[in-house]
Amino acid sequence: MQLGSGWRIRQATIAITFEDAPIIFSIEDSSDDSDTDDIRPPAILEIYPKLYEGPVSTANVEVSTELSLSGSGLAAINPGGKVSQKKSWEQEGRLLVHGSTVGSPVRHKAIWRVSENPVSKLGVPKEMRLSLIVRPQNRRRFLARLVLHASYGIWRGPLASMVPIVGKSDNPIYFDPATLERMATQKECSRFDGTVVAEDVGDLDQCDISKYSSFPSEEPKN
Repeated sequence: MQLGSGWRIRQATIAITFEDAPIIFSIEDSSDDSDTDDIRPPAILEIYPKLYEGPVSTANVEVSTELSLSGSGLAAINPGGKVSQKKSWEQEGRLLVHGSTVGSPVRHKAIWRVSENPVSKLGVPKEMRLSLIVRPQNRRRFLARLVLHASYGIWRGPLASMVPIVGKSDNPIYFDPATLERMATQKECSRFDGTVVAEDVGDLDQCDISKYSSFPSEEPKN
């Protein structure tokens, strides 16, 4: 389905929350001897992008105003005329992506806010890859909940921010570190598109996660 320019996604908020998701224990396993108070959600160590500013677009904007003047009275002379005023300037705009992490006692939720280029008015990208590093607690199984919040610009004025478009599918996605490690070793591929499901990247401190994102990193300036 093709949407007109008035139906483009102008702003989007992408939030992903990680939670601890161990396999359900039996009653015997959940005794008082188990230290459940130390169970924490997976920690987000790094995200990309934290701030992405796309290429600048420019456009000449011109606004004209016109005021009609007229007079009436007992006099035979009825003056009339028009006063016009014209203003022009160059407007700049760019695609903006801002990412942040929140959570307590560890940061386990990543939020990206994407805003379209107000000059080109092409909407936010139809496909986006946002990368992050997550550290599970004690190699425990965990899950991710993804929430998308989009503004299409269907409404106008203050009503636009009050009536957002929100995704309805909220089924969590489960991750098992042991299974992912095995899949990386065997180089297993997705049955949907044939891409590698998991890979060993070595030391995470030396991992450049920007290469996994659809937003290019800023080139270093000389």
